[in-house]
Amino acid sequence: MLGLVVAPNCQGQGIAGRLLNYFENLAKNQHRHGVTLTCRESLISFYENMGIVMKVYQNHVMAVLNGITLLKI
Repeated sequence: MLGLVVAPNCQGQGIAGRLLNYFENLAKNQHRHGVTLTCRESLISFYENMGIVMKVYQNHVMAVLNGITLLKI
C-alpha cells in the first residue's frame, strides 16, 4: 500500500483503522505474508499504535521517495 489518506474532516473517526483491518483481512484471505505500507516519518507512531512495525529492507527493489516502509504481519 503506497498510501492511506483520510479527508481531514473525517479524521478521528477510526476510518484509517477500519481500512487497515480490511486490507489486513484481504491479505490473509489471499494467503499473503502481510501488508506493506509506505508513510511519512511523522505518521510512524500512529501506525505503530495500530500494531504495524517499521521494517528495514536491504536490497529493496522499490525506491520510496520521502517515505518509510512499515509492515503488518
